[in-house]
Amino acid sequence: MSMEQVLDSARRIVAKWTSNSTPLKSDAPIGSTVLEVNNTIRFRNGDEVMLMNTSINSSGAETFLIIDEILDTTHLSLTTPTKIAWTTADNSVLVNTFLGQFIQAVYIGEPDPIPKFPAITINPISRDSEWMTLDSTKETYKLEINVYVQSGNQEETMRFLMRMVDDIQFGLKKNIMPLVGPFSTTAVSNDVSRNDIYIKVNDTSIFTHVNGLFPRAIIEDMYKAEELMITEIVDGTTIKIMTPVCFNYLVTDGAKVISPESFIYNSWPDSITYGSIFKGTLLKAAKINWFATEEQLNIETPIDTSLT
Repeated sequence: MSMEQVLDSARRIVAKWTSNSTPLKSDAPIGSTVLEVNNTIRFRNGDEVMLMNTSINSSGAETFLIIDEILDTTHLSLTTPTKIAWTTADNSVLVNTFLGQFIQAVYIGEPDPIPKFPAITINPISRDSEWMTLDSTKETYKLEINVYVQSGNQEETMRFLMRMVDDIQFGLKKNIMPLVGPFSTTAVSNDVSRNDIYIKVNDTSIFTHVNGLFPRAIIEDMYKAEELMITEIVDGTTIKIMTPVCFNYLVTDGAKVISPESFIYNSWPDSITYGSIFKGTLLKAAKINWFATEEQLNIETPIDTSLT
């Protein structure tokens, strides 16, 4: 894989955890404290959120709402009742915010000046390579994730910054095996139950083996994911895996199996620093150092010629 692909993957994770949103699944009249949404994934107790209409025929927003509790995969409660009626007809959505603000952008590279705040930048730092086995290398990619917030009230701004950084590092820790680079996907055609070792999919041709070994795969739905080790392609729509799945995966939840060409086996946000900088104007800033490690196979690679 390339550093560019790792950067794209990191940006996808950061954006999901800082710009999280979900549509309402049912109307919420004035005074509602419990909301039914499409899914509560990536929302947490204590998160600040806003409700807003996205219909072209309607507008409006209700800010500075706080999630009291995630009740289940489609329900959450608020600490205070809503003051406005929200409807599915107006395409009402629940959105993560920080002090009533959206994340304006997640950049790859460091624009100067940054046009809008709060903003996040992701920069490549280094790529290290070393031998693991006779036919594989360990490739380590190191990135720097910077968070910028315009300086205002000292304590309020610092709390704002820390809250954003906490969401980012939590998201990175929830994705220690991020999906990077090219991959193929096939939908799960029958519900998968916990402890199953046979999985029915639409098409098994996306799974190819190298020297008799199938690559690792991932099964996921909109709520969760886990790694699979494929041991056999039973037929055109059935795979067998080495270890039983740990969760239920439902067709109605969009369950699918992913076959990546490259596989990150470890990543982590290993340090965070906070401070203030001048970048056009005084900013509060934080830097998250993150690494990702890949095992790269080098099977029967010929040595390049010396003279031709």
